[in-house]
This record gives sequence, structure tokens and C-alpha cells, in this order.
Amino acid sequence: MSIKIIRNTGFTGMAVRFAIKVNGNKVAKISHQESLELQFVEKDALLKVSQLGITSNELKVSDGDIIEIKTGKWTYIGIFLLFFSIFLSSLNVHPIYEIVALVAAIMILILTFSILNGFKLRKTNQ
Repeated sequence: MSIKIIRNTGFTGMAVRFAIKVNGNKVAKISHQESLELQFVEKDALLKVSQLGITSNELKVSDGDIIEIKTGKWTYIGIFLLFFSIFLSSLNVHPIYEIVALVAAIMILILTFSILNGFKLRKTNQ
């Protein structure tokens, strides 16, 4: 079986490669804006990627599938809130606003890292 994987995650995680797991076993790594073709003997397999503890959804793949790795919306929201809280602290606004924005950003990032999928796998088959 052969599948093609395309990494299209934008600016998030540019400096760090993704670990690609097939049926729970790490088989390869993929860098920023890279695409690669994987071949293995199984007819169907479960594909998942991770980066620094942030994982993707698990996707069932078959021969000939083209898989795209995208950044999840919650990752973007968490990054935006983190930068927004840093921006608030530079304005010398009321400290309660700084604390609320920072706590919200940290909570969303923790949810993204532990519960939600920070990255999304989807079949494009184009």
C-alpha cells in the first residue's frame, strides 16, 4: 500500500518535524511544507501525526490516499489569545484584564494539547 502525505500547517510548528505514526508505530517524520510517500504492507492502516505532544485525529487510510496535515482551529485561537494577552500586558491596562486573557489563552492551549486535536488529517485524493 502507498499513501502520500502533504504537510500544510502554515506558520505553526515550522521549526519542528511531525512524527508520523501508522497503526501506533512511528514510521517517518515530515518537515515544514514537505510531502512524502509512504509504503507499507498493510491493506488498511490508521494514521496519526504528533508534534511536541500535540496530536492529530486518527484517520483510516487505504492504498492511493492523499492525506493533508492542517493546523486545527483551536490551535490558532490559542496562539491568538496568547499573543493578545502579551499585547494587553504591554498596554498597562487594568491587571485583571491581563490575568483573564492570559488564563483563557493557557486554558485553550492546554485543552488543545491534551483533549482536542491540535492538527487535523484529512483525505484530499486529488
